[in-house]
Amino acid sequence: MTRICVGRSRKLPGAEPYSSEGFTVSVEVETEIVTSEELCMKARTLFDEVNATLEAEVAGCKRPPRRGGSESAGRDAFVWGPASNGAQADAEAGNGNQPATGRQISYLLSLGVRNDIATRDKLERYIRDDLRFGCGLKELTRIQASSAIDALVALGNGKDEG
Repeated sequence: MTRICVGRSRKLPGAEPYSSEGFTVSVEVETEIVTSEELCMKARTLFDEVNATLEAEVAGCKRPPRRGGSESAGRDAFVWGPASNGAQADAEAGNGNQPATGRQISYLLSLGVRNDIATRDKLERYIRDDLRFGCGLKELTRIQASSAIDALVALGNGKDEG
């Protein structure tokens, strides 16, 4: 008896800043399959089904709009808009030139691993050279770190969709 386990998950921005909503679909099947070709075909079929189920679940989710800080709409008004990791709020509050937070650095390292930028040195080079910040992780400001996060998230989204 062979057991096949297939799972997929996705996180989307939540209604509040720095929040997220997670979706997960997992399937575990026992089968009599013995050849590797049959096993690969069965796993691919299961993955396709899990992926379609996850996409349907995400598409059917009734998510509330993100909260915004628009002056005309009021401080706590709900506004539709793209996800943001706080760069605009930091800039408006005058925090943008302060050093990046530990959480930002940690998230950048995590995003680097997800995007096959597996070592800290490669991530430092990517931030310094490819994103043209001219500095490494420890020297980033909050706004630069926020922009780097956005760039790495976009890089990962493009890779997932391809």
